[in-house]
Amino acid sequence: MRTKALAESFLSDLRQAAKRGEAFGPETGLPVSMTKVKNAVTWFAFAWAYVDMKWPHVAAKTRDSLTDALATVTPCSRR
Repeated sequence: MRTKALAESFLSDLRQAAKRGEAFGPETGLPVSMTKVKNAVTWFAFAWAYVDMKWPHVAAKTRDSLTDALATVTPCSRR
């Protein structure tokens, strides 16, 4: 049932974009507002930059906590 509700919500978003006269992308078929920005920073790049910024200035225990926290919230993709 949850999948059906998500699909109906997505369809509603598509219809609203069409009513607003929004352009749809030829590659994705999605409204421009739903396509990802090409210069968007990925989660991995953001996390890497955050660790690079923090690492030299924090104690060993804080480094341990930092890596545990990032490992917990970083999605794992297996392809």
